[in-house]
Amino acid sequence: MSEVIILSRMPLVTVITPSFNQGRFIEETIKSVLSQDYPNIEYLVIDGGSTDQTIDILRRYENRISWVSEKDRGQTDAINKGLRSARGEIVCWLNSDDTYEPGAISKAVEFFNENPEVMLVYGEGNEIAEDGSFLHRFPATQKFDLWALTYIHDYILQPTTFFREKIFDEIDYPSEQLNWCMDWDLWIRIGRRYKVAYVDFVFANSRIYKETKTGSGGIRRLTEIMSVMRKYGNKKFPLGCFLYGVDTLETICRDKLSLAYFFLSPLFQQARRVLSLVQYRYQGVYADKWLGKTARFLIPVNADYGSLSFHLEAPAMISPSIVEISVHNRASINYKIESAGSFEIVIETYGIQTEPVEVELNFNKTFIPQKDPRTLSCQLQYIIS
Repeated sequence: MSEVIILSRMPLVTVITPSFNQGRFIEETIKSVLSQDYPNIEYLVIDGGSTDQTIDILRRYENRISWVSEKDRGQTDAINKGLRSARGEIVCWLNSDDTYEPGAISKAVEFFNENPEVMLVYGEGNEIAEDGSFLHRFPATQKFDLWALTYIHDYILQPTTFFREKIFDEIDYPSEQLNWCMDWDLWIRIGRRYKVAYVDFVFANSRIYKETKTGSGGIRRLTEIMSVMRKYGNKKFPLGCFLYGVDTLETICRDKLSLAYFFLSPLFQQARRVLSLVQYRYQGVYADKWLGKTARFLIPVNADYGSLSFHLEAPAMISPSIVEISVHNRASINYKIESAGSFEIVIETYGIQTEPVEVELNFNKTFIPQKDPRTLSCQLQYIIS
């Protein structure tokens, strides 16, 4: 039996679909929006002047959707047209080859109603084939972590996202200068200023096929990814550059150099295995809140705070020991862990921050648990900013 969500407040939700010559998919997209159980939806389809069957399909639904078809400057321009026209308190966009799962919008609204401080919500999603059949769950999704989003990868599946329209009072719309990463760039910009939340719910389906913009971006897409990561981080070659670089080179080799790929595919597999191991330890912050020898954090600017407070717990194996704390890659203070148990590290930030605070904790003692290959130091309880 499906979960029944009872909402005490039903804000208008604007769904925007950018479209261009996606007639073979767009009706399924439209139906997935119109079949939602949430009653207060404004649905805008912004078409770029399609010459296939798209317009005929839009006309069949024009009593339930608002649409326009005119030449534009591409996907991001179409999204921004929709955002400028949106009347909804909550907004989102669903590409014309993707679909929503039943109950997606109700679930997003429910979470926003219960968490007024949250500005962006995202969750789980599926990847589907060209014919709409299920392939697998999108594998990268994780709880929100600004450091990982900036330095490692975009783990937020775009069609699973919903955000409050008022964020655009303070930040710009998606950048039309970006062709592949305008959503990733937007998530980072939102996360640097506002609270972002992950919801454990399957919101949407993302269609995967050879002609998609992401799949055919090649070196130009990789260059754009590197530019976004360097724009918001302080590393020239963060791990994400190598992760996406290997994927890009393998795709090019497989699609254009099939004979060479036959011989090189084992090397690509080995490279992915090595990078996967590096990625697991790269940040030094694990899902179970244990920290490695070095742990890295990027704390969003969501308050006019004067300090950050890290609450940790030290095991007996590393006590006593020293933690070296650096802020923005500059040595700050040393903290002595006197004994096992809970302790607090307070880092002064001296008032209003215009940028997120990047913190690195370096522990001079570590341990390796039984049946666990990780090198660990302390366990993070929570951070107060």
